[in-house]
Amino acid sequence: MVVAGSWAGLEHAVVATTITVVGVLATPIHDLGRVVEYRQSFLAARRILAPALGTSSPAERQTRTPAPRQDGPGRPGVHVHDLWHDGTRLPGLVAAPGARVVLRSERREQVDAVVGLLAGSSAAADGGARGWVRVSGQDLGRLAPEQRRRYVGFAARGVALERGTIARAVRYRHPASTEPVAAELAAVGLAERVRNLPKGERTTLRRGGEPLLLPERARLQLARARYRRPPLLVLDHIEEQLGAGGADLLRALLADYPGVVVLATEVPEQVVGEYEVWDLTAAAGERVRVTAAGFGPGSVPR
Repeated sequence: MVVAGSWAGLEHAVVATTITVVGVLATPIHDLGRVVEYRQSFLAARRILAPALGTSSPAERQTRTPAPRQDGPGRPGVHVHDLWHDGTRLPGLVAAPGARVVLRSERREQVDAVVGLLAGSSAAADGGARGWVRVSGQDLGRLAPEQRRRYVGFAARGVALERGTIARAVRYRHPASTEPVAAELAAVGLAERVRNLPKGERTTLRRGGEPLLLPERARLQLARARYRRPPLLVLDHIEEQLGAGGADLLRALLADYPGVVVLATEVPEQVVGEYEVWDLTAAAGERVRVTAAGFGPGSVPR
């Protein structure tokens, strides 16, 4: 303002008055800038919480079975039956622990809908799929969202991270857990990056994941999905955002994963070894039966 006033030949009183006005406006304008941050937090919460709240009516949520006190072994594997999308019945799935299943369909919306059903992130009323999903003997449709997350790990491209610390983001599926997260961060290649942050694991994520870069946010999602090894791991094109060496990293992490892994990917041969295809365009009523050997108790040999 001083330079502009001098260049324009304004009187000193006019320049002083202008500087005073700018000083008065500086604080509210700075506060107004926080609206962007608040909106990003709102969008992230709406994407994560709203679909979960919309999967059933309030009356249905009140009649859900009480959540078990701890994860039990139940019946191993993943079972999907009576699967419907957009008025079309789709083939179900029976998969044993250790199975690697790749979703395929001529219609992209079918893959997205089934991924949403398994992850609990979409409702049939919003164009999602509906069906009966059982993981380790638990009917996911009858579990509260916080309990459902203990059985399903989910990571997808383009998903904004909610506001909170990095440690909390990793423990999202088990918020009461006190287990360290350093090993999970190291497994996805984030240990050094997080250590170099001023507050380390206690660094607060803002605006969908800042100060982490996009590939680092995707890796953090992967660490969260794997935390405490849920029996079902659902990955939706996450390899596309893991950065350099991301496909090799994901392949190594999935090599000995004990649970069922369902992937929506265009390059399955790059991220997983042997796998079966869950073809959603197969004849209605059919079931894809996937078995796996060498992954511990409960496995079904080929």
